[in-house]
Parts: sequence; C-alpha cells; structure tokens
Amino acid sequence: MKLTTALKPLATLATTVMATAVVAAPAAQARGTVTTATLHGAAAFPNATGSAKFKRDGTKREFEAEVEHVRSLAGKRLGVFVHGTKVGTMRVGNLGRAQLNRSTELGQRVPRVSAGNRVNVRTAAGTLVATGKF
Repeated sequence: MKLTTALKPLATLATTVMATAVVAAPAAQARGTVTTATLHGAAAFPNATGSAKFKRDGTKREFEAEVEHVRSLAGKRLGVFVHGTKVGTMRVGNLGRAQLNRSTELGQRVPRVSAGNRVNVRTAAGTLVATGKF
C-alpha cells in the first residue's frame, strides 16, 4: 500500500508533463509566413554581410535587419530602407555589427514586404553599405 501511495504523485506529475507537452507542441510550430533576404556588401563596403527577415502572422508583423563586418563605421548610424521607404536606423557597435528590430506588437511601424522588394542599408550621407532582395 505504501508503494501505491508513493507512485500517485509520480503518476500525477507524468500526466501533467504529458498534458503540457501536448498543449505546447502546437504553439512551438511556426505560424504565418517568414520572408528572408541575404545582404551583400556594396562597392564601398565589400566585406559587409547581413540579413533581413520579415514575419507575418495575421495582423502581427515583425521586421529584423542586421549587418556585420563594418567596423570602420563603428559608432555611426545606418539607415535601413525597404522598397525605397526608410524603416529605421541602427547604430554600428564597436565590433562592426548593427541590428534593427521592429514589431507591430510594440506599436512600431513595420513595412509590408513582398517577394522582390529590395533592402538597402545606407550611411547617413547616403552611401550604400549593403543590399539584398526578399
């Protein structure tokens, strides 16, 4: 009888874990659409690399862009443009990396992105740093 009493909490725990796994599994699956672009360095910054990602799930939209290997621009602000429209600015860190994140969930403006839209990253003076296409 003591063995049965000792196993009851274990059985309850196992049931809880299994129920949580069943509920969490659909949430872990990707929903909506994700569009990505690989960014390549322009003539003035041939070593620059980067990426841009657009996620859409119902009315929620997210946009991320990053560039790397632009150490000569450390401390400078770069503008990010999608299909000719400025999305925002990002500051280059000491290691030559900059990142921009936008989300409608945070009340931020996020561009609508379609396949074929161009992403450009430019200096404040307008020099092209990196470019790519969704």
